Amino acid sequence: MTNHSSRRKFLAQSILTGAGLAIAPALGFSKTEEEAPSPETVSDPTTLDLYGQGPFYKSNAPTRIDGNLGDNTQAGDPILIYGYVVDAVNAHPIANAEIDIWHADDSGAYDNEGFLLRGKVYSDENGFYSFRTIKPGYYLNGNTYRPSHIHFKITPEGESSLITQLYFKDDPYIPTDAAASQTSGSFNASDRIIPLVLNGDEVFEGCWNIVIDVEDVVNGIGHNLNSGITYSIKHGEGDSLELYLGVFESGIVELDIISPSGKHLMTLVNRNLPEGKHALSESIKSHLSKGIYLAQLKINGKPTVPVRFKMN
Repeated sequence: MTNHSSRRKFLAQSILTGAGLAIAPALGFSKTEEEAPSPETVSDPTTLDLYGQGPFYKSNAPTRIDGNLGDNTQAGDPILIYGYVVDAVNAHPIANAEIDIWHADDSGAYDNEGFLLRGKVYSDENGFYSFRTIKPGYYLNGNTYRPSHIHFKITPEGESSLITQLYFKDDPYIPTDAAASQTSGSFNASDRIIPLVLNGDEVFEGCWNIVIDVEDVVNGIGHNLNSGITYSIKHGEGDSLELYLGVFESGIVELDIISPSGKHLMTLVNRNLPEGKHALSESIKSHLSKGIYLAQLKINGKPTVPVRFKMN
């Protein structure tokens, strides 16, 4: 991070209030529908992050009407992040998607008492979103530092949430980070590592398009504060349900399949899991016919939000 005092204080300026303002000069980007991703350029759906939601999420973050996550007391390099939320199938924009954002401050600490560097923004009618904050600092994770990262919880209207993390190119801790160094599979972070470019206002800009598969399986991930378990549920190949768990305190984990009307159909998992990371894969091909179902994880008897999936 730079030591220039002119960049060390958070710039508490209002973010974009109209199309094509402020962000165009540095990256040649203007807020127009023509420059949204096209079907030919859309990549695979945005991936999950290996670490999931993590322990620092807080619900009920305020909506940031002006797009600012901090205030003028925040030290750190100011950054502007923007992009489009689009459908993976045809690159159509997803309007009014809720984007819940949180990250550490310049020293690597999270505000767990209030909502500094936390907040929600929404995609507009063209799927465009943007927010201004500071570049997060590093903090120790075991014997190495986690790279600078921003947490995202993206929820299109009527759909389940996708929770993941965004990283920055040339970060020295990406190669040693278990999540950011993933280059294949469900947790491939390659398309979630973006460059930051300094503009004429001494603000680092980064463009990140969020690609959501809203017509097929919706993966779900979350965090149960009472049990200290992070999880993700994925409808995998071969009609299996894959459950990824980070257990901070041992607990009884149950995975139930229920109908859209709430009828219990079957229990796939019911076991006591010790502290640590676990990956479970349970075949459901022989048990369920074609249709829409819900997978519900229970932790020590307490249910989490059901996750919708589709059997083809």
